[in-house]
Amino acid sequence: MTLPPYLDKNGRLCPGDTPDEWQQYRILDGSGEYHMCGLHPRELPCGAMVPKWFETDEDVPSLPRSEWRSTPDMAPYEWNNRYQNGYPSCCLNSICGTVEFLMARDGLARSPLDWHKLWVETTGGRGGCAVDRALQHAMQEGIPVKDSTDRVFIDEAWDVNTLDDFANGLQRGAMGVGCHDVHAECVVGLVMDGSTPYVQMVNSHYQGESADRNWHLFRLDRLELRTYGAMLIRDAKLRSVDTDGLIDAKG
Repeated sequence: MTLPPYLDKNGRLCPGDTPDEWQQYRILDGSGEYHMCGLHPRELPCGAMVPKWFETDEDVPSLPRSEWRSTPDMAPYEWNNRYQNGYPSCCLNSICGTVEFLMARDGLARSPLDWHKLWVETTGGRGGCAVDRALQHAMQEGIPVKDSTDRVFIDEAWDVNTLDDFANGLQRGAMGVGCHDVHAECVVGLVMDGSTPYVQMVNSHYQGESADRNWHLFRLDRLELRTYGAMLIRDAKLRSVDTDGLIDAKG
């Protein structure tokens, strides 16, 4: 087994110490590496928070599995590598990554999002977070932009009830957050291998020359929907916020 570069031989975070309660989020992967994850079980039943597209109140069109196709490659739209750096912040990184991919694909301003500040806002800097709580914060309070008072608000999201709904949403241009093994990841598309559907995931465990290791395929049926949930995001908007915390309605 090897420890990630941010842990010393005693398993402590460098610099400083990893709080003992964070050890529950350290997960051993299949290659013998430990990674800090940070996902809590969802707080509400699947579909309870946003049962339809937020603000549009429409259902996602459903395709039979026989008509599922691989979605376009999103790798050309990756412009900002997110790295957890030992924090149990996977679901906050995943939400930020999803929004950054959407904004790049749709030709919007590439405003780097501050996942660390979002993590502090949603957890108080004390540990992990559930995806439904994190998404609710991003919809109501917005996601902070780095070195700015501006925020990005998620305008259209869906808390799916089934994995088929998740796959159909991906095929209709949404991206989202998929969860497994105490870990949340950004999901940018669907990949069909014959009749077997996979989701294209982008992790937040590597940086620099190793950043391409964040990309991997994961079987759709291995997502732990009932425990952690799966969220689709279709649209987000950058809005100016003044020093008093008031949102510019014209932003």
